[in-house]
Amino acid sequence: MASPVRIARIRADHKGRRLTWNRSRVNQLCQLLQITDKELVAYLDWEQYAFRRAYTTNTFPGPVCIVLELMEAHAKKIMLGEKADFDLPFPSKLT
Repeated sequence: MASPVRIARIRADHKGRRLTWNRSRVNQLCQLLQITDKELVAYLDWEQYAFRRAYTTNTFPGPVCIVLELMEAHAKKIMLGEKADFDLPFPSKLT
């Protein structure tokens, strides 16, 4: 049985996107959401040391990548003036 992370990667690759996150993409997401990286870590309920380790090694675990993808998609829809498919569980400065 395939894991949810593997399924999400297969779907992302099929759509021509890669489900990988690195430092620059995380920074872009923070700018898009108008939050700091510390706020992002708090929203993800992730420990600061684990985020720093992923940030410095430039590799983020699969489940975190999925959540970041959802956050990015939601923010882009709001910025384009479209109705989002779902609500984010944290206050956004975009609305």
